[in-house]
Amino acid sequence: MEGEGRHAAAATFQCAAGLDLAIAGRALRVSDDGRVILTVRALDCMSAGAWRDEAGVASRRYGAPTEARRGRYEYGVSGNSAVSYAMTRGDVGDWEVAYERRGTTDVIRLQDRTHDDLLLFDASGVVEGVHTDARLAWVRRRMADRTVESLMVIGGTVVEIDGATIVRPAGGAVTAVLAPDGWRVARVALLGVPAERPRNSKNT
Repeated sequence: MEGEGRHAAAATFQCAAGLDLAIAGRALRVSDDGRVILTVRALDCMSAGAWRDEAGVASRRYGAPTEARRGRYEYGVSGNSAVSYAMTRGDVGDWEVAYERRGTTDVIRLQDRTHDDLLLFDASGVVEGVHTDARLAWVRRRMADRTVESLMVIGGTVVEIDGATIVRPAGGAVTAVLAPDGWRVARVALLGVPAERPRNSKNT
């Protein structure tokens, strides 16, 4: 969000008819027949914000509006600012979610008892052993021994984990999974993101 001075802002999350909402601090929980199916968390803004549960309207087809709940996150902004939201499925357990900025890299961290996930946006430099210049990178470590077991990057030219080169993406999207015999790497070409032809190498 770009501008000058201080302003009130809001983001609205419209639910389908029949879904229920509950507010827990900076988290909005969406339920279907008593079962939580989605949690939305506001992670960062210039000033503290708050969720509101409001009446809204949803339509399954043209001309058939139905009353439905919607969550509205209201906050204050000053000059250029941004708010990040994390959405997690309701059936994956209780994840801890946090946001921070490391230099020019936006970092979202998701943790539970078994895994520590890092999401890096417009990455540069080294963040907790991860060196990449990808537009978006996702790295999953095991909590037990801090081993990286899987990752995905979009764009960029390098992915190094704890000083070791895993793959050189050269554009496109790359996924890698740690197997007993080493990293298994797959490449996907994306529209507008050039992808290099796979090389004959174990790690690329």
